[in-house]
Amino acid sequence: MPTNINEIAWGELEHAFGSAADLPDLLRALRSGASSARRKALRQLEDKVNHQGLATPAAVAVAPFLVELVEEASTKEHPALLALVADLMVGGSHRRYLAGGFEPPSEGAGRLLYERCAGVCRRAIALLDDRSAAVRAAAAHCLAFIPGAADETCAPVRARARREKNASALASLLLALGLIGRYRSSKEDRELLAEQLAAGKPLVQLAAAASLLCIDAAEPPPEAERTLLDALAGAVEAPSSFPWNGGDLVGIAAAALVEWGSSRSDLELLSRLLAATRDSFANVGVASSLIDRVFDGEEQVDRMRTLAELGALQRSVLERIAGLPAAAGEGVYFALQRHGIHGLPADLRRFLGIDEQGPLDREIGGEPAWKRLRDLRAGRLALDAWLGLLKAELGPAEVVSLCRDAGSGGYALGRRWPWFHVAPEHEQRDFDDLALLLADTLAELADSRSLLDSASALLARPDYAATARALWLQGRGSDAEPDERVDRLAYMAMAYPRTMRDVIAWLPPERRWALVKPLGLGHVVRSSGIQLGGAWHYIDLCAGEEAARQVVSTVAAWDPKADVPHERAVEVLASMGAAARPAVEAALASGETRRRDVLERAHEAL
Repeated sequence: MPTNINEIAWGELEHAFGSAADLPDLLRALRSGASSARRKALRQLEDKVNHQGLATPAAVAVAPFLVELVEEASTKEHPALLALVADLMVGGSHRRYLAGGFEPPSEGAGRLLYERCAGVCRRAIALLDDRSAAVRAAAAHCLAFIPGAADETCAPVRARARREKNASALASLLLALGLIGRYRSSKEDRELLAEQLAAGKPLVQLAAAASLLCIDAAEPPPEAERTLLDALAGAVEAPSSFPWNGGDLVGIAAAALVEWGSSRSDLELLSRLLAATRDSFANVGVASSLIDRVFDGEEQVDRMRTLAELGALQRSVLERIAGLPAAAGEGVYFALQRHGIHGLPADLRRFLGIDEQGPLDREIGGEPAWKRLRDLRAGRLALDAWLGLLKAELGPAEVVSLCRDAGSGGYALGRRWPWFHVAPEHEQRDFDDLALLLADTLAELADSRSLLDSASALLARPDYAATARALWLQGRGSDAEPDERVDRLAYMAMAYPRTMRDVIAWLPPERRWALVKPLGLGHVVRSSGIQLGGAWHYIDLCAGEEAARQVVSTVAAWDPKADVPHERAVEVLASMGAAARPAVEAALASGETRRRDVLERAHEAL
């Protein structure tokens, strides 16, 4: 490769699944002589750097290598590479900009990513005359999202469109002309588009109609609106290689109509579109396009909006989206998130007041409690300030109710914002961080009676946020009265060692072993190493002789040839000190232990 791939510190970059250290091998595989290897590498690369329509930090480093591949005549995967470059150019998904066009960021990583991808422009212009119709279609699609080169690309795209015979490639060229004309505030292609609308094949007519609405929203020909409304029935089909919107033509028609209706604040048309596509996959595209349009120019993913910040049109659109089927609601999650709106259907309905609200919706210092917690987790609000606000406005029982609401999944506060994808262990860490934050809140502001009164309700609610069950114990720790309900809460949360180690350490020594003992001492051998389970996370906090005997008997039964957590065993026994010595010495003297080596090391440490 002309650029030295080894000069980039890939291990310091991140893609959707963690370290980007594996990306150089995938980039090299794109030059493989085997088509199956190239396609597999491209799928994996796209999943990592452009996951679920969001470009990850590593995309900026990857972009130049993709452009170099497109520029090489020997490259075999031009359509797919051009499609990926086009998506990265706009920050992850061109689908958001089907009708309104793309405006590049003025600075930051988004600007750099756009500039690096836009380097493909000259090569894409040349590929408009490629022998392959799929390549020509992909080249036109890519050029449609380089607004800074609109004056340079309009003539070659127009010239190719006038002589193009392939319907798929022509439709792509016409869609590109619509966006390029929008960037240039030009209607000079209106006649060409009108000709294709009148005489072209169905796919070409749909593309011409969408572009006419794009460049001439004030006075589009009536045939354009009718063509797009008819297309919502899904009668028009595109070949698998069609690069726009993944071949979803209903979504393209809907996006054009959404843009047109929103520009006129035509809520009636927008509502008809949602209703017309309610039972089709295109409903997601309609809703997403509608969201992007009504929040146009107001993106703010660094913080979330409150209900008071929304305009009447925005609120009305969100209320209609909140009534979509569950699957469609989940599908618009990322569109809502992009604009600082709660994305999960239940959270959106609650936010809008359609469903019953709760403690998180109460205003604390003039803003909803969920907003205060988001600011706290993002570092925009200090813990002392948060505690001060609650102390001034809530009583102990109200604090418990608020923490219970947050710990039980309300407004997905356990997820970082903005959320696109994190490894499971990182997501668990985010949930644990919320648990610890709420535990600090309870420790400062709740009382034992309020905490214990909440225990039964928590035990009866099997929600995913099991960390919440730990909070009520940590909230008062050794001050809490010995109570079976509290012990059961703690036991149910033992799968969260990062949170629960503090809980166990807070308990009086005589109560610790009773909670830890039932967990057992197990481990699992994985390719990444040995994963500890159960009591291994806590038993070093239990210094009694019974706990020591449990560790020793477990070690003594280990297979001498198997991988075992010997370092952890030695560490635990050493931490138990004098309480462990009799059990270790007895096992060594008996001669029956299968892992004498581990116990001898533990004895030396003692």
